[in-house]
Amino acid sequence: MAASSDVVSKSAFAQIIGVSKPRVSQLISEGKIHGPAIQGDGRSAKIVVGIAKQQLSAGLDLDQRAANGTADLAVANQGQDHPVTSPIDTAPREPTTEDLYKQERLRKIQRENEDLEERRREKNGVYVRADAMRSTVIRHVANMIDGFEADLGHWAEELSAETGGSVKEIKLSLRKLFRGTREKLARHSRDLVNDLPEHDEEAIDSGDDSSAA
Repeated sequence: MAASSDVVSKSAFAQIIGVSKPRVSQLISEGKIHGPAIQGDGRSAKIVVGIAKQQLSAGLDLDQRAANGTADLAVANQGQDHPVTSPIDTAPREPTTEDLYKQERLRKIQRENEDLEERRREKNGVYVRADAMRSTVIRHVANMIDGFEADLGHWAEELSAETGGSVKEIKLSLRKLFRGTREKLARHSRDLVNDLPEHDEEAIDSGDDSSAA
């Protein structure tokens, strides 16, 4: 059994609490597991067992308070020939002022934790617009290639001074040699662009969970 201080994968945490792996991702997206209960970003995110269980218990306690009256009545009816009846059988108990206060306080804490997490991710550069990154990669590679080509003339002149060869012929040879390098750089640029995600990637990504159940 995992200790409360253990940090485990989403799959392992799903086994600990007896749910499916996609359900853990859903709990994260719903904010029921959040902030200090999550370590890391994206597919490598881990779950802090003790904190995550506390967060889930707090949420379940609030969600189930309205049904507590019905559950207590069911226990009282066990072993009785004539079960006790009550209006609670057909209608849940109205939440008290204390219930509403605790629910609002929990939501406030969740919002504060989410805001802190958003600011941390933004500061660390987790959120990046994929279209802007594509443009940046293409622009930098193009500028680098143009810079190399602009220097071919200077290199030809220096080689000509050292070897006594024709500047024109040396420059032509350099251009032929650089053509292959240019193609490699362009191909590398395309590979980098194709590897970028289509959308901004969330730190807590459930895409790897959708195929597992």
